[in-house]
Formats: sequence, structure tokens, C-alpha cells
Amino acid sequence: MTPSKQLLFCVLFLLKFHLLEATTWRAAMPYTQRIEGQSVKIKAQSYDPYIGSPMLGKTSVYHRNKLLYTLDQYYREPLYTSPDGQYLVLVRLTNSIGVGSYISGWGHVNYNQAAIKIFKNGKAIKEYRLRDVIDTAKLAQDGNLFYWGYAKNLKRSKAVQDECEICRESYGKRLLSTCDTSKIKPEECALCRAACDSAQLLSTEERLVKNPIYVSGDTLFILSNQQTVIKLSFHDLSLQISPFEHVVPVKNEYKPPLLKRKYKKIRLPEKFEEPRLKNGKTLEESVAELLDLSVDHDFKGRYAVYMGSLVIDKTGKCIQYDGKVYDNTVSQFMNQQSIQPEMTQKLEA
Repeated sequence: MTPSKQLLFCVLFLLKFHLLEATTWRAAMPYTQRIEGQSVKIKAQSYDPYIGSPMLGKTSVYHRNKLLYTLDQYYREPLYTSPDGQYLVLVRLTNSIGVGSYISGWGHVNYNQAAIKIFKNGKAIKEYRLRDVIDTAKLAQDGNLFYWGYAKNLKRSKAVQDECEICRESYGKRLLSTCDTSKIKPEECALCRAACDSAQLLSTEERLVKNPIYVSGDTLFILSNQQTVIKLSFHDLSLQISPFEHVVPVKNEYKPPLLKRKYKKIRLPEKFEEPRLKNGKTLEESVAELLDLSVDHDFKGRYAVYMGSLVIDKTGKCIQYDGKVYDNTVSQFMNQQSIQPEMTQKLEA
């Protein structure tokens, strides 16, 4: 094998063919995150902002402005930290299989997927599966994904709030509280009171829906849609499931420490172009030429060459590619279906 082909073979490590999925993601912007009451700050930057989470990037955790550790990935999901920043927790409230795929029989709910992933000083140390935190027989549906976080139907929230606001502007809060029949009809007062009561309830539910996860002291709380609260102790990483009313006895008094994430607005290109090689061609074109293939620029139903990232260390030596199980499974299937033996022979020649 010539040195150039040897280097190319090392970089590619293995040629893996994947069906290219046309999924559109909103650009993942750099952000800074804090939790109320904590001295911990998170700064994150994506290196591949148009794909799903997690993606290549960096997530740095600081305590009292001192860098503790950095993860080499960017997460779209909210991240929760212990008060000292030592522990970082990723909570996935949605299942990876869509409802449509589930109903059609194509997919199935993966109860063994990680629902709670715990990092200590930047290293993943523990996971809790979906079946560990909920009653899988009662898994709820929300939109196109299975969802197990606290959820309520808030479709009428805005309309009811508008009704209450109109009543208050027309009659005033004091009159609505007394229902003086000389100034307002009893039935009108009753309707306004009902609208404002409903608006208050919906406002409380909205606060619960928008903030179903929070950190208080050394405990992470997750409100589920099964009238339970999952509590993760940062002391020993134990998990406890409590009745909802034991943790939130009065809903309208629910005011947890909020997670605040501020995104930096920057202008990103619509797509990233790979740098050209010395021969003026792209890497994809050069690989195709080496294998006597052509590059198909029609992305519909196209096969793409998959290159595992970080397969060469700093000294230039090949290292073992550590990919996701899904990647390996698809790769093995596509290899069996598509790869011709002579391709490997050409690389080794």
C-alpha cells in the first residue's frame, strides 16, 4: 500500500455506508447556563450545529468562575448540576421512537434507553433507564414523541387568560371580588370569576409544564406525567420515586429554582464546506475516484461515506473507533448489503 493510500485508509478507518436522512435542525448556538441559587456556570459551543443532540463540540463547567472540566460534546437538552458542579445530569424526557413509527409497527418503545445520564467531573459514570423511572405501561404520548415529563393540555390557556383580562379591564378586580349587583349582573360576575379562576389554574399548570425539572439543595427533582416525582440524590446518586402531592402539595406555590440559559446570537453559514485537497477536489470526490465510483449530488436516497471522528491520535497513529451501537448496527447491515469486496482490495493495494 502506498503511503498516501495508507494514510487515507487510516483516516477512514472503515468505509461505512449510511442512508442519508434529511432531518432539519435549528442551529445550535453557543450558550451560557446558570441555575438560580448556584455558583455553577456552563458554557457550551457546537462544532456541528445543524445535527441532533449530542453533537461534536465542548461543554465547560465552572464553579465560582474556576473551570472544573470540559466535555467534548454539545447538548441541546437542559443540563443540571450539583451545587459544587462536580456532577452534571442530562435528562431525556422523550423517547427516541416516534408515535407514528410505533403505531405502524416499524419501531418500538425502547424502555432500556438512558432516561437519566450522570457525569462526574466530565466522565459518564451512571445511567438510569426509562423503565427505572416510570411505569412503562402508562407511558403517555405528546405530539410525535413519547414523553414522560409533567404534561397538561394548555391549549385554552391563552383564550382563558384573555377573557379574564377583559373582565378585569371592564369591571376591576375589586368589583369582581364583591360582585356588587348594582354595578354588575350576577351571571356576568360569575362568568368573569370562573374565567379568572381558570386562568389562575392554567397559569400554575403552565409553570409546572415549563419547569418540570429543578435542583434544590443536593437533590434533582423530575416531575413526571404519572403523578410521581423522581428524586436523584447528588450525595449517593440514589433514585427515589415519591407521590406528586408529597413534593408539590400546593401547585400555585410551586416556584422552583429556574434554569436560565442564554444563547449568543451569532451568524452561522447555512452549511459548512469541507476544505479542498491539494488536487482541488473534495475528500469525497477523491475517495470516489480511488474506488472508481462517482459522486452522486442528488441527496435523495443517496449513500454517503461515513468517516468516524478522531480515529487518529496526536502522534498520527490509528486508534480504535468507538461509535454508537446504532452506527455499528447500520454499518454492518449496509456493509453486508452494499460493499463490494474489490473496494477493500483497492484500499489495501
